[in-house]
Amino acid sequence: MIFGQQDSQLSGTILTLDSPAGNTVIEVFVDQKKIHIDQRQLSVLAMLNNIHRAKHTTGLWLYLSDISAVAMMIFCLSVWVLACSNQSLTTQTSTGMV
Repeated sequence: MIFGQQDSQLSGTILTLDSPAGNTVIEVFVDQKKIHIDQRQLSVLAMLNNIHRAKHTTGLWLYLSDISAVAMMIFCLSVWVLACSNQSLTTQTSTGMV
């Protein structure tokens, strides 16, 4: 995502670029003919968490996360149904001391 902000006191522009891997802040000062770039990279765990939560993602990642969520729900429900049906077929056994 791109966020822009105009700073009237310093006559500059600030752009913020967010991604799952981190963020980049670009400050442009036209009067002083300077550009300041600050890039912060997240750790691998934080990046995977952002992708998992679909934070700062667009397009394919949003669809992929929705599809994987539906697939996981179907998998969990099918395992639950199998476990319930299997439980009714099994007999209780005593596991006492021999």
